[in-house]
Amino acid sequence: MSFLDRHGQLHQLPDGVESREREAAYGLCARDGKLLLISQNNNTLWEVPGGGVDPGEDFHGALKREYEEETGYDVVCFDKKPFVQKRMDLCAPGDGIYVHAVMMYYVVEELGVCNKDLIDPVITDIEWLPFGDITEEMCTRFHYPAISEFIRSEKG
Repeated sequence: MSFLDRHGQLHQLPDGVESREREAAYGLCARDGKLLLISQNNNTLWEVPGGGVDPGEDFHGALKREYEEETGYDVVCFDKKPFVQKRMDLCAPGDGIYVHAVMMYYVVEELGVCNKDLIDPVITDIEWLPFGDITEEMCTRFHYPAISEFIRSEKG
């Protein structure tokens, strides 16, 4: 079985390493023809804000918590129905992480005030990027299909 890393490279599950299930929620938020994206751990690739569902939490709770942790913004309103749902086998081989991911992408319709003190220190950049400037090469490979589909829907 092959696992995709953030750069689009495929990796095989190493002997003795177990994969696990991971549920995650992500938020696509547009403002004035721009999409809010993040970069973390000094990575040069852009990602959609969001992340894993904690035990006892649902996808909606994870979306709100992760969005605030990664952007500082409080999610005030979002479409409760996922815009895109994906299943992918993903990995971070340097960290020994191999997961069978269930990824839900929601449209974030309204953000509250940004509190930069809440942002996780692993987040190295948060930007509103113009739709026309976003390319596949600048995004993590597993987020780009949802990003491009969202941009197409926003452009009409």
